Amino acid sequence: MNLPLAFVAMFLVSTNMALLAAEDQSTNKAQSGKTKPPLTKSTNGELEAAKIKRVEDDLEILSIQLQLYEARNMRAPSTEQGLMALVKKPTTEPLPERWLALIEAVPKDPWGHDYRYRCPAIKAKRPYDVYSIGKDGVEGTDDDIGNWTKKAAKANTKIK
Repeated sequence: MNLPLAFVAMFLVSTNMALLAAEDQSTNKAQSGKTKPPLTKSTNGELEAAKIKRVEDDLEILSIQLQLYEARNMRAPSTEQGLMALVKKPTTEPLPERWLALIEAVPKDPWGHDYRYRCPAIKAKRPYDVYSIGKDGVEGTDDDIGNWTKKAAKANTKIK
């Protein structure tokens, strides 16, 4: 297994463990009684926090893979090529000269939405925007999380 794929695999395992731990905690609390109570506000809050953390981690991994793509091909994928350029060799211009599959599949965010990609960037200081449209599934709302948001932006400044 090559290094980028090993990194992605390690991340997915740790993210899934965090989500399972959050769900397991709510299950253990519920099993102490005879009936399962509905999720409490704190449990919902913990689960939402875990989902946001997963998005931030996904964005960091996607940003690292996009940086590798850019380093190999002297440019980021176009908006049309999108994040699929990390999975499958683009057939539209600009064609990459030194393409390599960097991930096996583009992940979905925790709410089941595709991650979005735009090049050139409108919001990020990087050449591109990578983001989740958040829980509400509507682009341009306050719950969007991208490589321009405070926490996700830190991940993009680590590797330069």
